Amino acid sequence: MDQLRREGADLFYLDNQLCLRPMDWNQFHRVSDNWRDLLAYLHRHEEENQNGSRRQA
Repeated sequence: MDQLRREGADLFYLDNQLCLRPMDWNQFHRVSDNWRDLLAYLHRHEEENQNGSRRQA
């Protein structure tokens, strides 16, 4: 969380959702690829849950 804040964004939980908000939209490019990858993974996981599909182990 501290690293993300240093990069210019805030990660928070609101209305049963994990949210990422840049402190300034012009700083969004500073958010590291690792955080973007994590958010993309969470988004894909949520879509799979909504579609009723599950990943095979």
